[in-house]
Amino acid sequence: RGRLDFEWEANEGEWREVRLKVVKTRVVDREGKEKLGVHDVKAVALGKEAALRVTCDDGSVIDVLEVQPPGKKVMPAKAFLNGVKGKNLRRKRVPH
Repeated sequence: RGRLDFEWEANEGEWREVRLKVVKTRVVDREGKEKLGVHDVKAVALGKEAALRVTCDDGSVIDVLEVQPPGKKVMPAKAFLNGVKGKNLRRKRVPH
């Protein structure tokens, strides 16, 4: 479990932030590659389900399967993605 800060483009050039509690994940690629500083977030279909595929700071990749937005119940990533459908999504850069 952990937390991830995401942003999505609400309007052209206007980004909204949300801190999601990460409830369930799956490792896609353990090996960090030369991707430091990349903050990709993609929606991926997993059969009837979906995940947020996140590139981590060390280049490894995880699928976030369940999240909990602030003030809401735990939900599948697919439900969260339905709420931001069609919006550009990225992981907010957080200084270390």
